[in-house]
Amino acid sequence: MYFCITFAGTRVRKNKVLAGVGIYYLFSTILGVVIQLCFFASVFIINARPRMNHEAMLVLLAVVAVWLIGAIAGLYYTQLNMLDKKLNLA
Repeated sequence: MYFCITFAGTRVRKNKVLAGVGIYYLFSTILGVVIQLCFFASVFIINARPRMNHEAMLVLLAVVAVWLIGAIAGLYYTQLNMLDKKLNLA
């Protein structure tokens, strides 16, 4: 949500609130589709291999956790860069 507000505030000249709401709606829709696809893929992987040991499950969860941490860090540093370089407070 903060990323969408910052993006709309730094990139759009007019109707910043409307652009922020639109960007948030688009971002949440895309994120919802990606999360559902990942959920279906993980259910398929778990059901396809019922004898998967705990170590393999932990590795799979660790990969997902690292991916999520990387995505969150990417959004944070992009927002920080936008606030530092492109925000016009004058």
